[in-house]
Amino acid sequence: MVHRVYRLKTTDKDGSVAYSSIARLFFENISQVSLFPNPASSAITLSMNAARAGKDLYTIVDMTGKKLMEKTIVLERGANRITIDLSTLRSGTYILYTQSGFAGKLVKP
Repeated sequence: MVHRVYRLKTTDKDGSVAYSSIARLFFENISQVSLFPNPASSAITLSMNAARAGKDLYTIVDMTGKKLMEKTIVLERGANRITIDLSTLRSGTYILYTQSGFAGKLVKP
């Protein structure tokens, strides 16, 4: 089971800042998620262990939050390895996150 904690920070037009309450999310289907090799120049592997077969979605964004890549993936029960082609990305630092709650930094030299 994957457990994630989220809290939102909002900034008003007048510059005042407010924080939301903390939200705890539990993702029962996915556990043991990893991203390798990292850094990676041409492709990276997303490894996920799924308790049951189903679908997930991964998204890659740049450091400004701009969505650069998004794809639905089909998971089998057990170990899954998804190869992600990075050839369309420039050198830089990116965030890969999944709908199931994983988030990881990836570096393309």
